Amino acid sequence: MKPEELRIGNIISVYGIPEVVTGSLIARLEEITNKGKIAIDLSPIAITEELLIEKCGFKKSDSDVHNISIWEKNHFLLNSYKNDLSSGIWMRYYYGRTQKKYKYIHELQNISYWLTGEELTINL
Repeated sequence: MKPEELRIGNIISVYGIPEVVTGSLIARLEEITNKGKIAIDLSPIAITEELLIEKCGFKKSDSDVHNISIWEKNHFLLNSYKNDLSSGIWMRYYYGRTQKKYKYIHELQNISYWLTGEELTINL
């Protein structure tokens, strides 16, 4: 996870505890990265079914046609392989093309914001 991937408001794991990214944390990360050393235990939070349903408010339905799950919240649609979020989630483009797969909650927050202009609500 690189500092340039993060936005204020993203949720990441700091020393194993979910934390909201602040401007000062991003500045500190950039300073540490420029010095070539990592002094903070940061990691992205993997997207899980629990996070999508219980914490983000997505609804899940399964499609037997293509062996995928469809995740929906306020007309925001995501796809994943049925029972396998470890491969990531993605959105469909028109004509069946797919976009980059997302595996971490901060990536989902970013793409949600870029597409809708609204923050993805996560109740941790």
